[in-house]
Order: sequence, then C-alpha cells, then structure tokens
Amino acid sequence: MAFLLLELDRKPMRLKGKTVWPGISVPTHAEGIAPGTYKGVFSGVSVLVLNTGGRVFPDEAARQAFTVMRPMPVSIVPALLDRDELLGDVFVEDDEHWAMIEGRVAVQALSAPMAGFWLPVSFSMSEMPVGWGWIRQEAHDLEFRVVYPAGMVLDADLVADFTHIEAPSLTLRIDHERRDGTGQ
Repeated sequence: MAFLLLELDRKPMRLKGKTVWPGISVPTHAEGIAPGTYKGVFSGVSVLVLNTGGRVFPDEAARQAFTVMRPMPVSIVPALLDRDELLGDVFVEDDEHWAMIEGRVAVQALSAPMAGFWLPVSFSMSEMPVGWGWIRQEAHDLEFRVVYPAGMVLDADLVADFTHIEAPSLTLRIDHERRDGTGQ
C-alpha cells in the first residue's frame, strides 16, 4: 500500500493529543490508506498516518479528474517538519521492501480534463501484476511513478490500468536505462 502526498496544510493542529498535519493524498488502492507508519521514497522521512477519511470537494474544472483520483484526506505526524520536502513524495508501508521508478513517455494519452492530475493505476508486465502507482499527463508527455516489490526486474513494457474506472489500458514502452520511452 502506498500514497502520494499532494497537499499539506501550512499549520499543524492537535488531534488525539498529538500535533498532526492535515493533508490530501492519492492512495494506490481503492481501499485507501490504513493508519500506520509509512516511509517517503524521495525524502526518506517516516510519517505516522494517524487518521484517514473524509471527502475532498473539487471545483467544477477538476471534478472529472477527482472522480478518477479519489483523493483522501490524511492526518500525519512527520518525523521531519519540513513541509515542502514532504509534498509530492511517495509514501510506502515502512515495514515492506518496495522500490520505485519514475519516468516519462512521449504520448498524449489522457483527455484535457485529466491533464496535470496524478491518477492511480495498477501496473502489469506480460499480463503479470507488478505494482501500483500514478500517471500524470503533462503538455507533451505522460509522467509515471511505479511502486513495486524490491528485487523485481522491470524489463518489459508496462501496462497501466486505472484503479477506479473502466477505461482502456495504456501500454508504456520504456527505455529502462533512461526511464523514458513511448506509449499508446
């Protein structure tokens, strides 16, 4: 289980006798995020997820993307109080051994209302599930982040399937040395 931290309030609050930072996350799984300890892939910071749940109400322009993303409010107790370092980080269960790759593929695969949002997907390789992550359509390419079990070798095309909606799969042909490639 993993999540991407999108937003974090500038000021902490008190909850259950602890100082917590409310934020918004995008979980990889439909079940959401379980309370517990998670470690940031980029920052290396451990955070305690104290509470999850609630709803995020987007404005009209973001409504379609939020239906696919299903962002979740989260209250965390970080070991490090540098808010900016935690934003955009991918957090994985602390007791698991996970690896992550990220990259870009030169493809316009998503419609304009989805552009700029991290959308949760499951990844497979040769029809075998390998992990979860997110994709985000930028102006000229599609950015991806894949969280998968450490030790697994990702040496073939990755197929991304959306977590929360029925939609066509995206095939990402990746140059595994440069972490970029093409898609369809």
